[in-house]
Amino acid sequence: MAEGAVKTGAALAGAGVALVEGAMDHLEERAETASLNAHSDDATAAVEGSDRPRAEGDTAADGAEEVSDDPARQPGEDTLSPEQVDTRMAELRSEGHAPGRHLDVSDEALQARLGEVVPDENGNPKEYGPGSFYPGLLKSQNNVDPLNGETTDAVTNGAHRVGAYATRFDNPEDMVRADAYFRAEMERTGENAVETPIEDVLGPGAEANFTGFYRDPADPTQFKPVDFEGGTIKPVYHESPEGGKVLHTMFANPVRGRHP
Repeated sequence: MAEGAVKTGAALAGAGVALVEGAMDHLEERAETASLNAHSDDATAAVEGSDRPRAEGDTAADGAEEVSDDPARQPGEDTLSPEQVDTRMAELRSEGHAPGRHLDVSDEALQARLGEVVPDENGNPKEYGPGSFYPGLLKSQNNVDPLNGETTDAVTNGAHRVGAYATRFDNPEDMVRADAYFRAEMERTGENAVETPIEDVLGPGAEANFTGFYRDPADPTQFKPVDFEGGTIKPVYHESPEGGKVLHTMFANPVRGRHP
């Protein structure tokens, strides 16, 4: 592992170190494999981070241990212990508001984040325009921050603002593994973390492990569930005064235009 990766990995405690190092090793293996097959279409897809799912029926060779598509999951390490997850989550809670707004929230709290519908001059619900990330969905106001249960933002002290969706991770292990994936990517590329397909971060089928809501434009009194198929995870990291990166927030988005 490169010296910079070791230095950053050392700043993480407990499970965080093992996760980042494992993700880095697997990412390097993927890059080496792609390089050996540089003239094939599959290699090009691997280098560019293809989200092509495994063909139905594909299995590991007989007697071989199957390697997960998720770089943060290594053979024999399909799950973390509850203690490992709790230790890393305690660290992430101290870094930012990702757990407080995008993990530790009930369905009711997610819906409260969507606040009240903003009316136009005729009293009709205002919609986001075609050039926005939420075309055809409803604008909102008086959004309730789950960090404090108020419409005042617990972080900025201004009005709490939310887009057309309110979403959460359904289990803490996925948030821990997603954080490890993005830290490994930052070490590998030397760039800030970028929004990435859920499948690339957590593996095929992981879209089912998220919950979200949006207001139904046909009936603004009702909330509808978000479909995360093909969706993404958006991470935001800040520089720590002590060095390294801290997780400011992280949340899932559906594909633009999936709803309504």
